[in-house]
Amino acid sequence: MAVQETRQAGVLTIESNRIVPRLVDPEEGINLKFVSTKFLYGKKIAKINIEDVEADIEYWQNAVVCSVLRANPPYKIIQGFVKHIRGAFEIDKILQVRKGFFLIRFGNLQDKLAVKKRGIYYFDAKPFLVMGWNPQMDLQNENIKSLPIWVHLPELDIKFWGSDSLSKIGSILGIPLKTDKYTRDKVMIKYARLLIDIPLHGHFPDHIEFFNEDGVLVIKRNAAKQPLHIADQSTPELGNPFLALDLSWSLIGLLETKIKMENDRHITARAFPGWRWKNNSTPNIKGRVWIAWQPRMHEVQVLQKSDQIMHCCVTQVFTNKKFYITFVYEMNHDQQRQPMWEDLKALSQHMTKAWCILGNFNAVLYKEDRRGSNVIHDTKLRETADFMEYGES
Repeated sequence: MAVQETRQAGVLTIESNRIVPRLVDPEEGINLKFVSTKFLYGKKIAKINIEDVEADIEYWQNAVVCSVLRANPPYKIIQGFVKHIRGAFEIDKILQVRKGFFLIRFGNLQDKLAVKKRGIYYFDAKPFLVMGWNPQMDLQNENIKSLPIWVHLPELDIKFWGSDSLSKIGSILGIPLKTDKYTRDKVMIKYARLLIDIPLHGHFPDHIEFFNEDGVLVIKRNAAKQPLHIADQSTPELGNPFLALDLSWSLIGLLETKIKMENDRHITARAFPGWRWKNNSTPNIKGRVWIAWQPRMHEVQVLQKSDQIMHCCVTQVFTNKKFYITFVYEMNHDQQRQPMWEDLKALSQHMTKAWCILGNFNAVLYKEDRRGSNVIHDTKLRETADFMEYGES
């Protein structure tokens, strides 16, 4: 391979038909010095002291490492994503350590701590994991294997709120780190709240089990505080789609969404990452009824749907118990509503298990139930009463 070397203005350039590496002008870099090293086992081995790294450790204390779970987006994409969501945070630099693994340095420590506290964001419906940098990390081989997550333990008996009990209970899920101040001060006893370093891979249980002081097995539901979606503040038309996640709901119905069929996947990917969903959309009708559920909690089978109802069979994963649920969004006009009532009557003839009917019927059973000044006609009252009477017969 022919190589031509030229020296010009302090810059060494090596040219070939394949590569052109360049040595930057030394005046632009940091001046270095020779430091004598000792021989050990016949080799020269340098010794780095704490004083040698203190300044750089302090410099990188403002940094976090990031990766997208089960994805390796290009640097330019992540750079645009981070700049889009940074808000009021002052970002100094965004660096790619290796494929799928990034280092972000903030202008001050407060911004780094605020971002680290939030923990998980979402990129293209996949978790965008954020962890604070520390000097023990080997960036070239580091992977985010766990993340501190706030976990709620609803209705945990107050006798288990001591540090020893909470440490044992929290260790079921991961490495317990601390409680929040309300749990520490015992001023809100609706639930205990623990910060636990939880492995990202593997099954996350919806309930925990432990033996109490009398040897009795106690089973308690737990609820990890779910992260907010980055897009939730820029899509007010969805309301707060993560209310279901924050309140630990596992099966919900959304009514009057009026979402076009071609936008289904885009909306659900942002609003319910990790959930499954169905709706009553057709190519000609915007979906007015949506249902969404957490697959680790329920199995849902849609048995019947129309422009006004979605009728489902739900199986609870942990108990294997089944029940039926029908979500309703009734039309405004009398003639349009009639098919819905006929569907419900037909369904009622075959019910042998628990059946729950939820939704907006645009109807009341008694005039006194009506709020506002609009006049309610006897027809609407009769429709509701007829169905109730039919169900009791």
